[in-house]
Parts: sequence; structure tokens; C-alpha cells
Amino acid sequence: MRINSSTDSKLQYTAGLFGFSQVGFEPSTNLAFELDPDNFAIFRNRSDNYGLAAFGELSYQITEKFTATAGIRYDYEKREATFNGFGDAVFSGGVFTQIAPDTTVSGNYSALSPKLAISYALNERSNIYASYTRGFRAGGVNAQRFPANINVSQTFDPEFSDNYEVGYKTFLANNKLSIGASAFLIQWQDLQFFNLVAPFTYARENVGDALSTGFELEVSAIPFRGLQLDGSLGVNETITREFDLKRVNFGTGVETTTPIGGKRLSNAPSHTIFFGAQYEYAISKKLKAIVRGEVRNIGSYYTDIQNQIEQPSYTLINSRIGFNYDKYSLFFWGQNLNNERYLAFGNPDSSFGRNVRTAAPRTFGATLSARF
Repeated sequence: MRINSSTDSKLQYTAGLFGFSQVGFEPSTNLAFELDPDNFAIFRNRSDNYGLAAFGELSYQITEKFTATAGIRYDYEKREATFNGFGDAVFSGGVFTQIAPDTTVSGNYSALSPKLAISYALNERSNIYASYTRGFRAGGVNAQRFPANINVSQTFDPEFSDNYEVGYKTFLANNKLSIGASAFLIQWQDLQFFNLVAPFTYARENVGDALSTGFELEVSAIPFRGLQLDGSLGVNETITREFDLKRVNFGTGVETTTPIGGKRLSNAPSHTIFFGAQYEYAISKKLKAIVRGEVRNIGSYYTDIQNQIEQPSYTLINSRIGFNYDKYSLFFWGQNLNNERYLAFGNPDSSFGRNVRTAAPRTFGATLSARF
């Protein structure tokens, strides 16, 4: 639910309420690893999560050129999980045996997240701005029973971030050319990380603080009717603060500690470069042909927080061609047309050595859609 003010007043406001409820039930078995086909374990995983949020934002035009904005959001989430350990529920000879009771763990998380922003109109076409927002990511439950020698909490705490941004926007050539530039700084506290804490055992933990700084440049142009060109450049540098990564060695069963401070965040490219071109041609009042091409370059990054597996910079070429007719559209598309090979996932600490997964190769498809 949301309410908004009229667009004529110097004082603009928006406020609203948001809620969600999620119920999950994901039973599984270890059939792939059982030697006796008449005796296998069953894992029961149930979750019950819900959340509520209320938000409000005020924006006031102090002068003809100067506008100030303030907002706040309150979030509340409750997360609950019921699970059993390895072999707690067993089928043997067609008979179900309950060996140990289920374990239920829950957590309640709430936060107030403020927002502040100012903007100044240099002229009718250009403005500069600065903003601050507080980010919140709720904590949760590790819905599994851990081995006795693993010192891991069943719950993890919320993650917070302080986000600062300054920028400039301008529109030129009768709004046919737009340019935007911004610089940002993000400070994370109690960063959440999905960690391999023991063989075959993952848990989400709070691993400490991190920092991200960078800038972005965006340009969009319409040289003539039907053709739109878009380009962007982003540069990002990340660093983790001091914390220790704890894991249990698969062979010895001994817990090891690895200092991670000063490393780059995982899956955070050093830069991104994008260029896109789209041409639309009106065949009739309702029928339109569209052709689009994209080139995207992704800078190097590490797939893991220990910075052991590095993915070098790579380039992707995508394209699509199709038609829009009234409420319907049909497009034929191709992704990764240059058949670039790169990692979609990489983990140096899997139970039996490094585990990596390559991204999709050259792919073609068609999409038919309708709007109602």
C-alpha cells in the first residue's frame, strides 16, 4: 500500500506499508550415497518467515533550485526453521523410524533505515546531488544441524551498510543527449557470507566489515528518430576489513583459521563497460520492428573471498531482433555470441578440492510475450 502527494506542491511526500509471508517445505533424501537401497535417511526442512515494513519520505523545494529530501523506513522480520540432523529420520524395510526430534530455531530482526538527500539545479537541464542511505539485510537461521566439533551459530545477525553518493546529471540537444556521472562509497558492517565450514556443510555467517568505492558514467543519445545509443562505465574497488575465516579440514577434522583482512570482495568486478544500440522501425501504427545489439566488458574479479580463484576480464556480445504488435511481442535473441568462456561460480574449498562452474556458452532462443 502506498500514498503519494500531488505533483504541484513544493512539499512532496510518499508513504506506505509492505508485508510478506513465506512458508517452505523441502524434504530431501541421501539416496545417492546409500549403499543399502532398503535403508535411507530423510531430511525434513520447513521454514516460516514473515516481515513488515513501513516507510515515508518528504521532499521540499526550499528555493527554485534547491531541494532537500528526508526519509525513514522501519523493517521487522521473523525467521523460523525446523530441521533434523543426518539420519534422524530413517526408512528401513518400509517402516519409518523417528530417531531424534526436530530442532526449531527462530530469530527476530528489526531496524530503522534513514535517508537524506539534497539536489541543486544548475540550470533547467542540469543538476548536482548528494545522498546518504542506510541499508539493512535481515539476519536468519542456518537450517541444518552441524557436527559437534564445528563452532558455528545456528543464527546469523543482520547486515548493515552506509551508502554515500554524489553525482551530476544533464540533458542536452532537446533531451536527445543525457549524461550522468556519480561517485559512491559503501561501508558494510557485519557482512553476511555463505561459508564452507566443514565437508559438505555450508553456513551463513557474519564475517566482519568491508568497503567499496568507485564511480559510474552513463551516456544516452538519440541521433535520429528510431535509433538509441547507450553507454556506461563503472569502476569499483573493494576491500575487506580484518576478520578470520574458520573452516574444518576434510582430511584431518581440525579447524583452521585463515586471516582475510585486506582481500577484495568476491564477485566484485574491477570495472564494467557497456555499449548498446537499438533501432526501432514503425511498419504500421501497431506493428514495430526492433533490432538491438549489446557489448559488455566485465573486469577481473575473484570468485571467492580468499582471493584464490581469479576470473580474468571478459567480453560478452548479445543481440535480439523481433516485432511488437499492440500488446504482443516476438523476439529472437542470442547471448554470448562470441562464445566467451568464463566462470559463473568458483569455490577453492569444496570437500574434495576446487569446485568451479562455467557460465552458459553461446545461446540462442525466442521469447513470445503478451501484456494484459
